[in-house]
Amino acid sequence: MAEIRSHGLLEEAGYGLRTVSYSMDGTEDFARLEDEICSLQSTKSTLLLQLESIDWSLSHLKAKYATAKNRMAHIGSLPNEILARIFESGRDLNIPGGETFEVLASHITTVWREVAINTPSLWNMLEIAPSTSAQMLAIYLARAKASEMLEDFANG
Repeated sequence: MAEIRSHGLLEEAGYGLRTVSYSMDGTEDFARLEDEICSLQSTKSTLLLQLESIDWSLSHLKAKYATAKNRMAHIGSLPNEILARIFESGRDLNIPGGETFEVLASHITTVWREVAINTPSLWNMLEIAPSTSAQMLAIYLARAKASEMLEDFANG
């Protein structure tokens, strides 16, 4: 009778040393092997659930860290009204056919997103091309609120 021993991270984590015995003539104890397979699959499922939980916790903690770090930046001390005026100036520099300043600004930090989304004058100008989706048009209309909407119909 021969033995195969497995020792590694699982055992160090407290999941025990796994030993699988088999006879040299191929007459393994199938029931025992099936039990071992089930046991290992169960352990794997448990570890995957733990990993998923750790990944979620890590992601959540990183987001909290980034938010706290962003709030400490000097630009974070600007009043929202001043930041909105800066965004309006940036919007005037949009390059036709490129990613728009208002969209880019709304993807930087949570604070910038709130300021950008709640500044209707950022969203009252839209270049409408054949590739412009109805969803994008609806977003601009909703964010422009009562602001006068200016459209530019692009060829292409």
